[in-house]
Amino acid sequence: SAGNEHNERQLFGVDIDEVIQFAPRDGTLKVAVYYGNVANLTFISDFILDHKDYGVITVNNLITLLFVKTQGEWKLVHEHHSPVPEVGSPQ
Repeated sequence: SAGNEHNERQLFGVDIDEVIQFAPRDGTLKVAVYYGNVANLTFISDFILDHKDYGVITVNNLITLLFVKTQGEWKLVHEHHSPVPEVGSPQ
């Protein structure tokens, strides 16, 4: 949706002063390759960002990346981010 795109662009775009850490949460990275030319990568992000308005924040999202191999090169064709609830918080 337009709201989701706006949120991602603000969170990961112009409002970031510094990316402190850009990594998957330990033990969550999964890669599946289908027919040698389609790959699905999923992980929970462990991104630490210095945001202009909010200071240092941590972003834990479930991220799915879909790649297709075209003319011998892997291309990212789709990505999706979903919030991951904090441990112990209501879902």
